[in-house]
Amino acid sequence: MNAETYSALDVAELLIPAIADGECDLILDRMAEVIHARQRALYAIADAAALARLKVGDRVEVQPDGTRRSKWDYERGVVHEIKGKRLRLKLDRGGYLLCPPSMLRKLT
Repeated sequence: MNAETYSALDVAELLIPAIADGECDLILDRMAEVIHARQRALYAIADAAALARLKVGDRVEVQPDGTRRSKWDYERGVVHEIKGKRLRLKLDRGGYLLCPPSMLRKLT
C-alpha cells in the first residue's frame, strides 16, 4: 500500500502513539514548531472572521478559549473600541478589557 492511500488522519493515528513512545524524539522540536505555527494561523483566521462580524456598540460575552480558565470567562460588555486586531470592551461590571475577537460571542 503506498502513502497516497492514507489520509492525514490515518497517519496521525499512527504518529500519535509513536510520539508517546519516544520514536520521534529526534524531530520532536521541529514537529512542535510546525504544530504551533499552524495553531497561530488558525487563530489569526478565527480572529479575522470574528473581527469582520463585530462592530463598536455590539453586546458580547467573553467565551472560554478551551485551554485555560480565565477570570474573564463569560464576562459581558459592549465593544467600545477596535484597536488593531483587538477589541476593547466596556464591561457591564465596570472597567475595560482588551481581547482577541475570536474569544467573543455576539449577544442578540
